[in-house]
Amino acid sequence: MNNSYIKNIAFENGAALYILDGSGTTIINRDAFIKNEIIDNGLNTYGSTLYLQNSGNISVLDSLFDENKGVLGGAIYFSEIGIYYFYSLKLNFKKKPPFFSY
Repeated sequence: MNNSYIKNIAFENGAALYILDGSGTTIINRDAFIKNEIIDNGLNTYGSTLYLQNSGNISVLDSLFDENKGVLGGAIYFSEIGIYYFYSLKLNFKKKPPFFSY
């Protein structure tokens, strides 16, 4: 794995990565996201690992998402993005669905 994001905790969106109003293409390749968590504050609790809104294009390749916890989007929340591409992901989720899009 190239980068590891482990046990990040946030009270709002995207405990590991938060991308808002970006442009171009975000590429996540061979990264590990393990036990990242959003604490439910009753307001903005989306995407325990990745939160992407109005952020151009996204490609997630050969990456691991393991035991991440979020209210909406156990791993990834995306809204108003361009082209998205997910390939060869390893997902392990016990409670919430890994993706949520609005």
